[in-house]
Amino acid sequence: MYRVIFALLLGGIALLIGPAHSEAGSLAGTLQLPTKVTQKAPFKAPGYWRGLQNEVLKRLPPLVDPRQKMVVTLAGAGLSKNVAVKLKVRLTDMRFWPPVLPVHRKQTVAFVNDDKVKHNLTSDGDDTTIPEMPLPPGTKGRHSFTSLGAYRVTCTEVPHMKGTVLVLDEPQFARVDASGIFFFPEIADGEYTLKVWYGGSWIHTEKVIVKGGKNKVKVQLKTTKGKE
Repeated sequence: MYRVIFALLLGGIALLIGPAHSEAGSLAGTLQLPTKVTQKAPFKAPGYWRGLQNEVLKRLPPLVDPRQKMVVTLAGAGLSKNVAVKLKVRLTDMRFWPPVLPVHRKQTVAFVNDDKVKHNLTSDGDDTTIPEMPLPPGTKGRHSFTSLGAYRVTCTEVPHMKGTVLVLDEPQFARVDASGIFFFPEIADGEYTLKVWYGGSWIHTEKVIVKGGKNKVKVQLKTTKGKE
């Protein structure tokens, strides 16, 4: 009788405390480009934008490294949807920044016009299409992306401006900086599938193992071919 009561007490304590969780670790990685990939020539705006010399069109460093347009995702059992990516695209110096924004389905993205000219946004796709979004200087607009896929966003006022909103179903994703570095701050122990998206397609897949603490991985890309 006493043994039964003791067992019930232990069970109640376990329920109050909750199941044991392994200590979460982090995953930091670097995308390494194929040796044959060379830097692209600096961007030149087409038409009359090329010769515009005033405060409307400033000169930003060219996006010569394709890794700034790449997205890394993680998928695996029990992986929660904790993603530290700001749902904001800035229109600055006639450029979308970031050039590729990963989001989950049904999330709302803010488009902020920091330029001194009006922008008029639109995008391709089906029910997720932005039909038309006029943005005078200093204003912002919002749009919810409800379908999976990559949506090219353009400006009818400045045709050379192009950005992408990548709507994903993967639990975790991260943007990549100009040095190829990406970071997942809190990942439970386990094996996961890491994938790299670029230019309209998945260009790399591999397995990674997280074992608490600070985990590091170097991802050697064999190709950067996408549908740009």
